[in-house]
Amino acid sequence: MDHELSVTVERVYTLNGNGQLKAFVDVVVAGVLLVKGFRVVEGKQGLFVGMPSQPNKQGKWFDSVKVRSPALQTELNRLILEAYRKETSGTTG
Repeated sequence: MDHELSVTVERVYTLNGNGQLKAFVDVVVAGVLLVKGFRVVEGKQGLFVGMPSQPNKQGKWFDSVKVRSPALQTELNRLILEAYRKETSGTTG
């Protein structure tokens, strides 16, 4: 199976305020699969991408999407952070 998939950012939902969570991002994979809920988070070493997640019955959060290809994970991170920076360029906060 070829792991070359087209991935595009569908929408960036930026959040106001000074919290660590900066935005939610939706992406489209191969033009047919919409994945909602990627998170842009400000960590101790800068911005990073968090996977979509949901709580279990005990309230513990777990990723609801797993990327098995390191190359695809790298590309997702790059595209999401690039789209977030483009969305927030020229703004403060």
